[in-house]
Amino acid sequence: MADTIVESSYSVLLPEEVRPHIVVGQRYAVTVGADGELVLTPIDQRPLSEVIDDILHRTAGLWRNREDVPSDGVEYVNQLRLSRRLNDLTDS
Repeated sequence: MADTIVESSYSVLLPEEVRPHIVVGQRYAVTVGADGELVLTPIDQRPLSEVIDDILHRTAGLWRNREDVPSDGVEYVNQLRLSRRLNDLTDS
C-alpha cells in the first residue's frame, strides 16, 4: 500500500512504487471502489483491433525466433495434431 496526501487543489503526488504502472499522458477513468478506494483505469483511445494486436504481439513474442517452432502458427498446430494422431496409432 502506498501513502500519499491529496492537496487542496486535489492534486496527488504518486509514490515511487506506483509510478512504473502509470503512463504519463495516458487518460485514466477514476472511480470509487466498494471500500472507498480510488481506482484508476486506463482509457485506451486506440481502436480495439490495435489493442488486441498489441496483446497478441506481446504474447507471441514468447515463441519468436525459436528454431523448433515454424513461423507459421497454423502449420505448427497441424504438426502437433499429426504427431498426436501418430502417437495414438502407435500406442494402440
